[in-house]
Amino acid sequence: MKSTFTPDITHYFTEMESMHGADTMANLWRECNLGDRRWVWTVDHGIDDGDEAVIEWTLVVTFLDGRPQEMLRGA
Repeated sequence: MKSTFTPDITHYFTEMESMHGADTMANLWRECNLGDRRWVWTVDHGIDDGDEAVIEWTLVVTFLDGRPQEMLRGA
């Protein structure tokens, strides 16, 4: 996953502080799939212009203990 990020990536969250750096981001997503849930991200739409880009995404969280799935959407 690390290879899909630029070294200077910053990811902004709604419920926690922003994360910086490809190593940090790859480790975060790895950890998200080691616990009691599995996260699946999809990119629904993207627009780029030179060195800027924006995406619309969907995250589906599956809980291994049988709780209903959660779906989050964002941009």
